[in-house]
Amino acid sequence: MEPRWAADDDETLLRTPFRKLRLKVESSPLQARIERLYAELERKRIAFRPHVWFSTDWFSPDSVPGIAAPFYLAHPRLAKLERKHHHRCEGWSEKECMRLLRHEAGHAIDTAYGLARRRGWKELFGRRNEPYRSTYRAQPGSSDFVRHLPRWYAQSHPADDFAETFAVWLSQGKRGAPEGTRARRKLEYVDRLLSELGPERPRGILRERPYSLPTNRERIGEHYARRRRERARDPRPPHGSLLDPWTTAGEPARASEVAADLGRLERRVQRILRAHEAYDVDQILHGLCQDARRRGLRWRQGTRRPQPELVAEGVLAAWRRLRRGTVRLPR
Repeated sequence: MEPRWAADDDETLLRTPFRKLRLKVESSPLQARIERLYAELERKRIAFRPHVWFSTDWFSPDSVPGIAAPFYLAHPRLAKLERKHHHRCEGWSEKECMRLLRHEAGHAIDTAYGLARRRGWKELFGRRNEPYRSTYRAQPGSSDFVRHLPRWYAQSHPADDFAETFAVWLSQGKRGAPEGTRARRKLEYVDRLLSELGPERPRGILRERPYSLPTNRERIGEHYARRRRERARDPRPPHGSLLDPWTTAGEPARASEVAADLGRLERRVQRILRAHEAYDVDQILHGLCQDARRRGLRWRQGTRRPQPELVAEGVLAAWRRLRRGTVRLPR
């Protein structure tokens, strides 16, 4: 049966506290994807299965080897609300959801087996207790890290480097990075380590569910207001003010005409920049579109819209700024 709140209008739903949604993973679209994750772990002969619960975002707590998934994955009505207020719905498609589940499973398995305490882990990935900052510097083109989640996320922190490496290993095996690279050595290390430890069931596992929805008294509207304040403090993406001469900011909108036009130009820009890594170009274009949606960019009246060659020039300039390490990316 459909929950009562599924028929509520947006204003009513935004006034609803999270704890009154009464969401259950087992009866949600997420359950089939969790089962797919478990099947992948079984194929790799990993005995541990991280438990999953609904919260307000994706994360895996430091001391609890489980996975928190965002509430909007529980029902299409909540996903629609998420798109309206965040302009996208991270993890709604099966492909993106599996990428995120594998990443968070990497964190959970790291915690469950205490992997970060091992000398080999520290030598390859760094110190897990490094400060977890809200921004990071990326190095496009680096062969030291795997490429999995957007924005070179493996480079954001040693713990995320391991989680990304695990996710690539789980889905692609050791061949998820070119031979002779540091990223390949990390994959080979994960393969050796989990071939040894995976069949064992870790002891002393906590099954707690930090920040779960049944204990959250915050209203959905308060959650989105808080996120808007947090996003306002994020640095702009590396393209800087590339589009400012042709655009004007307005009300944020999912169907931004600027973002739509940029999407149509993507293949032409890729062809112009074919000598550069496609992943890097994709990430900068993605950031450009996200910024256009977040700021509600519209084309100025009477101005000629930039051609693919000009957009490609801006992407290349952004890529060079990233390579110099002068730009910080938000988590």
